Amino acid sequence: MEKTEKREKQRIASINLLNYISLDHNYREVSQGMGRTINMSETGLLIETPTAINPEHFLSLNIGLANEQFKVHGQVIYTTCLKETNYRTGIRFNQAPKAGYTVFQHVLGSLQNGLKLETADSKKSDLTLFTPPIIKGPKSDYLYVVDEEAYLFGEKIITQGNFGNWAWVILDGWATIVRETPNGDFPIFKIGPGAFIGSSMSYLMKNHARTNSVISSGNVQLGLLDTQWMTAEYSALSPELKGILVSLSGRLKRIIDRIVSLKQGKTHSKEDLLSGKVIFEPDQNELALHSIARGKGTMLYRDVSGEIPLVNLYPGDFIGYLPFIKKDYISDLTLVRASTGFEKKELNRVNLLKEYEGLPQTLKNMIEFTALKIFTGATIVAQIMARKPHIN
Repeated sequence: MEKTEKREKQRIASINLLNYISLDHNYREVSQGMGRTINMSETGLLIETPTAINPEHFLSLNIGLANEQFKVHGQVIYTTCLKETNYRTGIRFNQAPKAGYTVFQHVLGSLQNGLKLETADSKKSDLTLFTPPIIKGPKSDYLYVVDEEAYLFGEKIITQGNFGNWAWVILDGWATIVRETPNGDFPIFKIGPGAFIGSSMSYLMKNHARTNSVISSGNVQLGLLDTQWMTAEYSALSPELKGILVSLSGRLKRIIDRIVSLKQGKTHSKEDLLSGKVIFEPDQNELALHSIARGKGTMLYRDVSGEIPLVNLYPGDFIGYLPFIKKDYISDLTLVRASTGFEKKELNRVNLLKEYEGLPQTLKNMIEFTALKIFTGATIVAQIMARKPHIN
């Protein structure tokens, strides 16, 4: 018998990006991820995520609404699986800040009355107005922090285009990663405690230009990392693990490039390889890990609406599951199609895992945070493309 549900408040259909932190019964953080709202009411909402959410958990949500963020805590009421990489979860609100809830009620009222939401600049594409997702890093490890620095609201920590090999970890406060373009500045991620500032390439390569700016979103306390130590650690790595780190860094840059292109109204690049042969598919290649020896591929997100190109992969990039990265970060984003003449070579997962486990915790944290940003960025691309399939 079909379950009927009586709601006190009307549900309004509305798709908005969100990020969430999953909390156990002791309110300890278990995981975090991205998703989108399907419908909303004053008492709860239905969300869609690429990974399952434990029905016994509580959620702390940040929802992008027009130019604002609505922060709320909620309890999972039910969860259903539409397909292996598509889950829907019903949330009942527990508490919300008064100011944020006022914004939320205004948005609901506008949607209910069929009004278009007002934005700071209604002439801009709504793609440029997505609120950047909030990402926290792993628990900070102070062993390789050699100094502390403080920045005030609005100060630039990193300037795009400048050269430098410094890297920091956020000890307290928040900052925003921004891509500057001739068409305007595009915020990509808002990062908080435990997050790293400065990519691995910033200290692994000489004369490396910063690809994004980082601006403080309030008073920020940073820990300056010992780059001499990091360079020495990198030099001692095997060529295979070095290749993995370079691949992760390049993949993150290309994901951000894709986000910025979409926010400017551009869609697929000419290099997208949608017609290529599938060479990697989730679960069918559970333990496969290869590097590209020849040719190129495209990593795609696949859901009920079809396949969405996320990022192109080139010789030296890895394909498959890294044994030391949370599967939630990559498992639903690893469908790969390849060009003709494509060749790959197998990587030894056991040796890579053993080498990784011997790394200092700070370096492990940096690798995990890079993977989290890739996952979050890929989710944004998939959601924008699903929301705006008509972009030319």
